Amino acid sequence: MDTTAFQIVQLLLAEERYITYQHLAKEIDVSTRTINRIIKHVQDYLNEHAIPFSIQTGKGIKIELSEKERQEAKTKLQNENIEFIASEERKLIILCHLFKESDYLKMNYLASKLKLSLGTVDRTLQQVEEWLNSYQLYLERERGKGIKIHGTDMGKIRGMAEIITQNIEMSCIHTNNRPFVTLDTFDKKLTGQTRELLISLVDFSLATEVKDLIESFDDDIKSIFVDESYFNFILVLSFIIDSKQKKDKIINDNVKGGLEGQSEAFQYIKQLIFQTERHFKIKIYQEEQDLLLGLYLSARRQVNTENTLKSTDSYTLNMAVILIGYIEEELGIHFNYQSDLLKRLMIHLRSFINRSHLMMEGSNQYLDLIKKDYFGTFEAVRKSLLKLGNVIPQPVSESQIGFITMHVVATMMEMNNNQSKIKVSVVCMSGMGTSKILIETLKQKFPQLDILGALTIDEVDEITLVNNKVDLLISSVQLETSLIPTILVNPFLPTSDLRRIQELLDTINTRKSISYKSDISLQLNVNTKQIFLSYMDTIYKLINHFHYQADISISSISELIKYVASIVTDNFIKQQRLIKKLKRRERYGSSLVDSKGVILIHARIDDLLYLGVIHVNGLTYQTEEGLINIKSVIIMMAPEEKDDIVMNLFGNISTQLVQDQDLMHVIRNGDENTIITTFGKKMIATI
Repeated sequence: MDTTAFQIVQLLLAEERYITYQHLAKEIDVSTRTINRIIKHVQDYLNEHAIPFSIQTGKGIKIELSEKERQEAKTKLQNENIEFIASEERKLIILCHLFKESDYLKMNYLASKLKLSLGTVDRTLQQVEEWLNSYQLYLERERGKGIKIHGTDMGKIRGMAEIITQNIEMSCIHTNNRPFVTLDTFDKKLTGQTRELLISLVDFSLATEVKDLIESFDDDIKSIFVDESYFNFILVLSFIIDSKQKKDKIINDNVKGGLEGQSEAFQYIKQLIFQTERHFKIKIYQEEQDLLLGLYLSARRQVNTENTLKSTDSYTLNMAVILIGYIEEELGIHFNYQSDLLKRLMIHLRSFINRSHLMMEGSNQYLDLIKKDYFGTFEAVRKSLLKLGNVIPQPVSESQIGFITMHVVATMMEMNNNQSKIKVSVVCMSGMGTSKILIETLKQKFPQLDILGALTIDEVDEITLVNNKVDLLISSVQLETSLIPTILVNPFLPTSDLRRIQELLDTINTRKSISYKSDISLQLNVNTKQIFLSYMDTIYKLINHFHYQADISISSISELIKYVASIVTDNFIKQQRLIKKLKRRERYGSSLVDSKGVILIHARIDDLLYLGVIHVNGLTYQTEEGLINIKSVIIMMAPEEKDDIVMNLFGNISTQLVQDQDLMHVIRNGDENTIITTFGKKMIATI
C-alpha cells in the first residue's frame, strides 16, 4: 500500500460517517482523480484485513466498525510501520533540497524522492513558493533545467534558519552539555529522512563554535532571548559566517568603530559582532548587522515604554498623565495615552518648568485665535491646570495655556480625521527592514491608510490590536488571526497585491459605513436588508449553539486546550489540528484578557463557528507579574475562509472584553442565561 492509500485508510478510520472523494482529496492535498485511482488499493487493503466498508454514490466511502474494532484497526495499521509523508512535510523536504542545492533541481528528482506524481509535486511547489515569498525569495523556473531558489543571501539565510527553527523540539534548545544539533533536536513527528535533511543544512562544528563564542561573550545571553529565538540567532550567525568562508571573504584586520550615541541594544550587538569578526577573521557587513540586531530586538522581552519614561523622567510624566486626565474630564472625551500627545506634553512641560526656574516667559502669537476658535478647549485646559495645584511651580500664564491648548486641539483633530481612516498595522519577521519597505510603499500607494507602525510576528496580540481599533494587518510573513483581517503580501507590493489590498479596503469601508438604527428600519434598501439578515443569521447560529459549562477541573493550559478541542469538534483530525494551532498561539502568551482570571481561547479552523464560556477550577496562568488564577474561559472559533460578519462580531466582542467591566463581571460570575443574554445583546449592538 502506497503513502496516499495509507493516508486514506487513516482518515476513514478516524471518521464514522461517509467521506466524499472530494474531501479526501482536500485533506491529503491530491487531485480527485488520484483518489479515484488509489481507492481500489484501499479496497484491497480493507478486504485483506477483513475490515467492512460501504461505498455509496454521492456519499463517498465509510468504514463500518465499532469503536473498539476501529481502535484495534488503527493500532494494526500503525504497527505495519508504513512511513508516509504528510503534505506539510513534503513542503519541508522540497525546501531542504532547494536550500542545499545552488543549481537547478529537476521535478522528476523531487517526485522520485517523495514517491509522488509530478502533479502532486507541482501543487506542493505552490505552497513552497508562498512560504519563500515571505522571505523575499522566489522560485526560478527554467524549461529543461528545473527549479531553484532566487533571492538575496539574507533571504536565504533567514529562510534556512527558520525552517530549522520551526521544526525543533522546544525541550532541546536550551539544554547544556549536549550537541547543538542531532536527530533528537527535531520534531519526533517528522520522518528520519526529513530530520537528516534538516541536519545537513547546518555545519555542526561551525554552529557549535559560534554557540561557544557567543556564550563566552556573555554567559547570560540565553536569558535575554525567549523561546527558540536564541537557537535561531546562533543559526543565522553561523550561516552568515559559513557563506563568507565559502566565498573566501576573509580579512586580516578589523578597526573598532565608534559606538557613541547608539542605543544600548545596538552597542551590545555591535560588540558581539566585533568579537565574531576577530575570531573568524571576516567582515560582517551592514545588512547582516541589521539582520542580527533585528533578531536580537524582536526576541528580547521588551520593556514597556511608559515604564521607561517613568524611570527617566517620572516628574514630567506624572504631571502630563494627570493633566490629560483632568482635560478628559472637562471635555468628556478619551485620549490615547500611548499617542504622541503624552510625549509632546512632557516635552512642553519640561521646557516650561525650566523657563519658570529662570523667570522666563514666552509669548504666544496665536493666543487670540486660540481663544476665539477653541475657547471651550482653552477653558478646559485652564481649569485642568488649576487642579494641578502645587505641582506646577508658579501660576500658568494665558500664553502657556494657549500652547497646551494647541497640543490638545491637534490631537482632537487627529482623532477626528482617524475616525474615517482604516487603521493598519504592518507585520514582518523582525519589525525592521522589510516592514520599513512595506510601510513606505503603502504610504505611496494608499495615502488614505492610517499606518500605526510595524510589529514583529511575536508582538501580534489581537486583544491589544482590537482595543486599539486596528482594522487590518498587512503582513510579509504567514500569519493566522481570528479577530482581525490579515493579508499576506510581498513587501514591494506587485500589482496583484495592490489589487488584493484595494479589494479588502473596499470591503472594510463598506462594513464601516453601514450603521443600523431601529427607527429607520423601513428605509433600508434591499442590499442593506440582506446584510442585516446575514448578521442576524450568524448571531442566531452562535447563540443557538452557545456552549456553557461550570465547575470544570482543569490543571494546565495544555489540558485546557485539549478539552476545548474536544468540545468544539468530535472530528479527531480537526481536534489535532486545533490543538496544534492553539498551542502555537499560546507560546506568544496572547490569551489573557483580564488580570482577575479571564482568558480567551480563539482560532480560525476549517468551517467551525463557535462561541462559549466555561468556568474552571484549579487553573493558573503564568504572567510577568506572577501566577493568576483562571476562573473563566471564553472560546471563539471562526471559519478559515474569511467571513467579514464573523470577524466583525468577534472583533466587537473582543473590544468589549477589554473595555466593558460590566461584561467582564458577567463572564466571571454570571450563570448560563445571564451570559448568553449579555453576549446576544453585545452582538446585536454590533449591527
